[in-house]
Amino acid sequence: MSSNNNNNNKVWLVSGTSSGIGLSLVQKLVLEGYKVTALTRSPEELEKQVSKDKIDNLLALKTDITSEASVKGAVEKTIQKFGRIDIVVNNAGYGYLGAVEESSLDDFKLNYEINLFAVMNIVKQVMPHLRSQGSGLILNVASYLAFTAVVGNYTSYIGSKFALNGFTVALDQEVSKFGIRSVLVSPGGFRTKFLGGNLKVAKNPIPEYKSKELEAYFNSVDGTQIGDPDKAALAFIKISQKDPKTLPSNIFFGSDSYQIMKSQIEKLTKELEENKELTFSTDY
Repeated sequence: MSSNNNNNNKVWLVSGTSSGIGLSLVQKLVLEGYKVTALTRSPEELEKQVSKDKIDNLLALKTDITSEASVKGAVEKTIQKFGRIDIVVNNAGYGYLGAVEESSLDDFKLNYEINLFAVMNIVKQVMPHLRSQGSGLILNVASYLAFTAVVGNYTSYIGSKFALNGFTVALDQEVSKFGIRSVLVSPGGFRTKFLGGNLKVAKNPIPEYKSKELEAYFNSVDGTQIGDPDKAALAFIKISQKDPKTLPSNIFFGSDSYQIMKSQIEKLTKELEENKELTFSTDY
């Protein structure tokens, strides 16, 4: 991709940049001449992985995305350094494997804290700037699991992504009148650190749920996922170069995500028609 486009003066703010798609996105954006604020737990480590001759394009900030004060400070530093924010990518995510019965309420809360409330926190802090400039694009990274449950014992993660789906769509209705779009990005499986070492598992598993077997399966497929993080990064950049008004409410990444969603839409359509008589029976 050439950096000679009229969009590379845009300023990006990206969370979840320590590894995977977030890291690939930051690397490519900086290389292409975009200005980027990367919210990360380890700014020094992130800076080491960015092209040295483009380091001035990067503002790597140690940020607790669950803290209002920390995120507000990061947003203010971005405005001070780059003057504006154009594109926000809420990429940080947390995966937890465990059936409801074998999980604590705190296990569930942490999933929602990262996957939903941290997104709300970032959106709340950037919105005054986007609204005052009359433009902006918010890309919330969910999953095809924000629409269907294809695996068991993943209830808290799937629930948090369903919630993020609803939040993103509702937010778009709320802010589009200000020239701002809120769009969901739903990846399939990508070769990142999300599975394997980064996946949290129930501490007190109940044998009947077979969470340990599912964990072993996840570990076995880790590294063989069809999705390429570098190509996902390029897809994000392509999205940013489109007219925001033409963007759909949801963009799927990966052929696996496409196939699963297509099957889910067909299933829901079939069930809707099969139950049409019962559905209509509740009208006056």
